[in-house]
Amino acid sequence: MSTRSIDPETLLAILHAAKSANLEKLLDDVKKADKEVEDANAKLATAKQKLSEGVPPELASLLKPSKAGASKKGRSSKSGDPKADVADAKELKTLLNKAPDKKLDRKGLNALGYKLKSAKDIAKAEPKTFGVEESGAQGSVWLK
Repeated sequence: MSTRSIDPETLLAILHAAKSANLEKLLDDVKKADKEVEDANAKLATAKQKLSEGVPPELASLLKPSKAGASKKGRSSKSGDPKADVADAKELKTLLNKAPDKKLDRKGLNALGYKLKSAKDIAKAEPKTFGVEESGAQGSVWLK
């Protein structure tokens, strides 16, 4: 630690500035703003918790973005866009219930923004609920 001396006039100016009403007001404003941010974060956490408790699981799985990089604006059917994995049997069942004849092939799944492979894997795991047809890279899944 350096032992440098400060001239008395500079020290007096520093002490005067520290006692300034403007500085005290600014410090109070910062404390108030910090408290407001803490309160807002607590309210946000509470609201998120209430929302997650009030949303049925089927809807919650549809609202969560997929891990495969689906955009927040929804899935796109452009062929260059990354496709998302079908998350689970509930999601596959929802997709198939909306499909004509309750059946989707690679083209239909890609148009919805999903990969056929993930849909086939889910369908194979639950043969009582889903049917699977494999034909190389092609294929289809359907609801029994």
